[in-house]
Formats: sequence, C-alpha cells, structure tokens
Amino acid sequence: MRSATLMFLLSLLPLLSSPPVRAEQPGSTSIAAWRGDARCALSLTFDDNHPSRGEAAAILDGFGFTGTFFVIVGSVDARMERIYEDLAMRGHELGSHSLSHAHLLQASSEQVEYELGLSKARLEEMTGLACVSFASPYGEVNAVILETAARHYLSARGTTGGTNADGTFDMYNLGINIFPPGIGPYSEADYLSVLRQYVEYVDSVGGWGTEMFHNIGPENNLITVTAHTLSTHCEELASGALSDSIWVAPQGRAARYYLERMNTEAETDLVTSDTIVVRLNFDGDRRVFDEPLTVKTVIAVDWPQAAPEVFQDGKEYSCRLDMAGADRVAVYEALPGRGPVTIRRP
Repeated sequence: MRSATLMFLLSLLPLLSSPPVRAEQPGSTSIAAWRGDARCALSLTFDDNHPSRGEAAAILDGFGFTGTFFVIVGSVDARMERIYEDLAMRGHELGSHSLSHAHLLQASSEQVEYELGLSKARLEEMTGLACVSFASPYGEVNAVILETAARHYLSARGTTGGTNADGTFDMYNLGINIFPPGIGPYSEADYLSVLRQYVEYVDSVGGWGTEMFHNIGPENNLITVTAHTLSTHCEELASGALSDSIWVAPQGRAARYYLERMNTEAETDLVTSDTIVVRLNFDGDRRVFDEPLTVKTVIAVDWPQAAPEVFQDGKEYSCRLDMAGADRVAVYEALPGRGPVTIRRP
C-alpha cells in the first residue's frame, strides 16, 4: 500500500514541476521592441562634410542599409549640396551638425539657438523633409545645448560611450562605440573588433546602438575608416554574424520608433469569431511621427494556419503568423494614431 502511494506521488512530479503555459486571450496586443520584431537596433552615423559621403552611402546601399549623415550646413557648397540631395532621395537621413561646427560650450544661448535652429531650417529647405536628428560639434553638451536640441529635434547623438537601452539613456546625448585611447591608426582587425563588441553588447541588452564614423580614407583612425573596413562591418551586420535579430536604421527612424513605442497604448476594440479590431492610441504630431510600429496580436487557435489580413485606414499591411508559447500571434505593421487596425480571419 505504501509503495503504491509513493508511485502515485512520483507520477505527479512532472505536473508539479511543469505548470501549464497559459495562453493570452485573442485580441491581446503588444508592440515589438524594434521594427520587424528585431531584438535590437543600430544606427550608422557619419559626421562633417566630405566628398566621400557618396562612397560611404554606396557601401551602405549595397547591403540594403541607410545611414545618418550629419551636415555642417553653413559650409555646404554646390557640389556637396547635390551629393546630399542625392543621399536624401536614396533614403539616407540628413541630420544637423550645426551651422558652422562652432564650439557651442563657448557660445551664448542665442548663438546656440541660431546654430541649431537655422541649420535645421536650411536642411528642411534642401530636402523637403523634416530634420529630426542632431549631433553636437566635438560632442560638446551642457544644459543650454541639450534644452535647445530638445526644442528642435527628436534626438541628439553624443560622443560618450554606451548603448541606449529602455529607461537608461538620454535621447539628447545618445551613446556611441568608443575606440581605445589615441587617434590610431588601428589595424582593420582591431577596428572591427571594437565594432563587433559594441554590437554584441547592444544585442545583449536589447538596446539601440549608434556608431560614429567620419570620412572614408586610407586608414582606420578616429576620423577615417577604409572602404574595405566599412564594407566588412556592413557585411557582418547583414549576414547576422554579429546579431541574428538587428534592425539597422538611421538615427531619426530609430528615434521615431522608440518614442512611438514608449508613448502608444494598444487597445482592443472588438473580438469576434472572424475579426479583431485594435487601436494604437498616440497623440504625437503625425507630420513627424510616421514610422510604422511592429505590432503583435494574439488570434484564436481555431483560425486557419495562414496569415490574417490586416487593414488600417483603407490600406492593407503585410502580416505573418508566429507562435509565442501557446499563443498564435499575428505580426504586422501599423501606424500609431491613424485609426483602428482590423485583423480578419483568412
């Protein structure tokens, strides 16, 4: 009798140690950390005006990437203006690196306003696009610079080391990759090692990294990077060698996504046997915040094993079907604050 009781209790151990996974209710909705449900994000940024901008952009183009090029607006000649206009047409971002690359720590508040405000206005006139990103010359920051940047831009990149993880960073002093002391030159192996370690750390914390470059040149140092080194880095990013789940995007797009995600409330309006309606409540300026969010909505287990149809504001969005534990999840893109999202049984 005692033996039979012991055997019965032992048979219950798997049930006690492995509680059943509880499924979410159909219609439960969340927003992915980064676009495409990527685990982390990375922005490739380039400072100052230099004719090699076109060469750098061509390297990024070859891997399907777009970068951010910070422009010293007051010293753009006709040749550089044509280069920058072409980059903008190809999807690269033009950000402000001030009007004259002045030492802003030595400037009055009126001068800081002039440098940041006029450079933004001129870039918007040049491209016809909103200028939402800034990088302070020499990485200089103080309260006046930060407050002025916050009035004009969504984010500003600094020159201090660090990744940018939720709740642990300043949108107006974004951390970057840092090279060892000295100005170089660095061997390609050493230069790439710094970039690899940085991306791997960004991936490990699920954060947003910003990498700073300047010009394409004959050696790798704090100012120049060789075309081969930059190409190798992009190849490693594109192949998944550094992270198998990374979204490479310009600083402005990553900032838009982050701010939209942090300020959007997903609300389920309707759940029926064949339709789910979700709202992405967001109060931001639609003229600025236009980056689609990657949204995940749980669907009923009896829906077919095919991606649902997703519509918002009369437009159909692509959708895929994923599994998350015991849940079947529709993963799709939609714009926040643009009206209801309708998910239909296929």
